[in-house]
Amino acid sequence: MSGVQVPAPLLFLSEKIRDTILIQRLFSFCKSHQLISSNDTVFVAISGGMDSVALLDSLLELSKNMLPINIKAIHVNHGIRGAEAARDEHFVRSFCADRKVELEVVHLQGMHIRKDEATLREARYLAFETLLSKHPRAKLATAHTLDDNVETLIMRLAKGSSLKGLRGIPVKRGAYIRPFLFLTRAEIQQYVQSRKLSFVQDSSNASLNYLRNRIRHQLLPVFKEIFGEQFYAGMAKSLQEINAFYNLFEKEFARLAEETLVRHPDKIEIDLQKYKYLDILYRYRLIDYCISAFYPLNYSFSKTYMQRIDRFIRLARVGAVLNAYEDVRFVKDRQVVIVTRVSVPPSDVLLSEPLNSETKVRFGAFEIGIRKVSLADVKFSEDKNVEFICGDSICFPLVIRHWQAGDRFYPLGLGKSQKVKEFFINQKIDVLRKKEIPIVCNGDEIVWIAGMRLDERYRVHKTCKRIYRLKVNIEGKS
Repeated sequence: MSGVQVPAPLLFLSEKIRDTILIQRLFSFCKSHQLISSNDTVFVAISGGMDSVALLDSLLELSKNMLPINIKAIHVNHGIRGAEAARDEHFVRSFCADRKVELEVVHLQGMHIRKDEATLREARYLAFETLLSKHPRAKLATAHTLDDNVETLIMRLAKGSSLKGLRGIPVKRGAYIRPFLFLTRAEIQQYVQSRKLSFVQDSSNASLNYLRNRIRHQLLPVFKEIFGEQFYAGMAKSLQEINAFYNLFEKEFARLAEETLVRHPDKIEIDLQKYKYLDILYRYRLIDYCISAFYPLNYSFSKTYMQRIDRFIRLARVGAVLNAYEDVRFVKDRQVVIVTRVSVPPSDVLLSEPLNSETKVRFGAFEIGIRKVSLADVKFSEDKNVEFICGDSICFPLVIRHWQAGDRFYPLGLGKSQKVKEFFINQKIDVLRKKEIPIVCNGDEIVWIAGMRLDERYRVHKTCKRIYRLKVNIEGKS
């Protein structure tokens, strides 16, 4: 966010002059960050809310007077708010039609059973990626504001994020641009009011069930009361400083990576002697770089995970192999560590087996059985190979299968959904073992990662009418 300035409110100026100044500031921000060039096609992600309405309107003004660009729009209907979602879509269609803006509407399916923030965001961006694949030279603008960036910084700071995470929301990431990151929500509200723009309210924005909303409605007002309106200017400056230092770190890392790594079409070699003398921060960044060369990541690995790989690189014996992530493998040689991607052998083909009530099924080295029990028979213990489930929504046969890319479930006790691959990473399950663990499914929903974790949706409660006992035995173990 280098160069972001948040001026004091220009209340002494007329509304028309303030609007003109905002458009000029928008133009300067886009030019200084190289977000938009003449004749670009820009899709605006419009929900119908205040911020996205203001973004579409201001970019249209920009295109008329300062920068000739082709403005289009995309609206994603998640399908989880019933009549309210239909109202939003109708409003967006009308808003775009009045301004002769080409609009693409995407309807998501199945979101009503997985409506946590992460899942919805992932589905929304998948819709964006599909759109961009049809328009490879286009850009997609989202209406993230300085308020959003401050909220993100506070969340990540409280959770112990890395320096990379503390950079906040990037102004630009590939085809995605955030032209409003220099504006506060109050400034956008002022623009909307002076332009007499209509917009819709998302009722979920007021719900305190979401962490971001609790920060927005409960924490930020306290900060503003204590520090005054200059709170945003201070946070913007801090974000600018963090980004500046991270860019310096990345510049030095790029130099060290050139000295430490040898890149080949199908592998990367790490020079052991040079690696050992790097500062630990550069070692962790180098590990992340090597894995990302095969699987571009939009999140960071845990410190524990990095420590494990770092220890392997420095101390493992010659010939040792570490399956690090997906099918990325680290192989210890005499002078180098080879990072490569291994193909899955035919023996690892993923299979599935049906599991009916009161039966047992052999699945690889595992045997899984299920039987109906009464509530009085439910006795929870430390034995992870036995689990009790509520069977009210179960439709037999259940399916036992291996992990598949994209699998997601609601781990008991976590309070939100999680990708199974992330769950395995947190549990320190290597790539080979991950492909062996049975997963019990009810249709498309995961019920149990056998011997590891139950899905929250199938936990036993007092009103359950049907209860089943699941048990897994591993070959060679009692």
